[in-house]
Amino acid sequence: KESKERFNVPNENELWSFISEYWIVKNIEKLKWNFEKPDYGLEEYFSKFLENQGYYEVNFKILLLDSALVPHFSLPSNPNEAIFLISLPFVRTLDLSKLEISLLLFEDFLRNKMNQFKRKVSPLELEGNLGLNFQKKEFPQKIFNDILKGYDEVVFDKGFNFEEQFELTIKMEKILKPSSNLWNGYLGMIEKIGNLAKTNTLYRDYAKLY
Repeated sequence: KESKERFNVPNENELWSFISEYWIVKNIEKLKWNFEKPDYGLEEYFSKFLENQGYYEVNFKILLLDSALVPHFSLPSNPNEAIFLISLPFVRTLDLSKLEISLLLFEDFLRNKMNQFKRKVSPLELEGNLGLNFQKKEFPQKIFNDILKGYDEVVFDKGFNFEEQFELTIKMEKILKPSSNLWNGYLGMIEKIGNLAKTNTLYRDYAKLY
């Protein structure tokens, strides 16, 4: 039985964190995450931030990048997990506070809750292959190659469209507006980023991604 299980395709609840972590390793040269990072205490702060919004015991990872190529993203993950990428040069250029970083991560967190990323990278054939055993069949390699190509397109090129961003902003407004501190912080952060995208050529494609 144990040897047969080695040939199982992961099910929906096991697949996404595995693929996201594989994609991160595969793109180490572009993402530049393998460097000595300062301890900002960001994980503890963001954990409390999530709890204050009603999200408890989320198993998340925040990966700081020494590159301006990817300002920030949350990659698809398993239920009650989250994988965040955030650019240290982006944070430093904007001089973002822990609250502003947390608002940015929370926006990405909600985007994944809405499955915006996952819908873009899931081939039609994926669902029919989840949890299947391929011990005596050909492994559906093309499906997973297509998913990885989809990650490249979303993160490095196409990002999200206006309708998706609008849907997300409405959700953020509904959650944050009862707190003037959070809502004003969010609006101020958006303004900062907008000004940066207009004035810094490193981030000229920001509006295309988000």
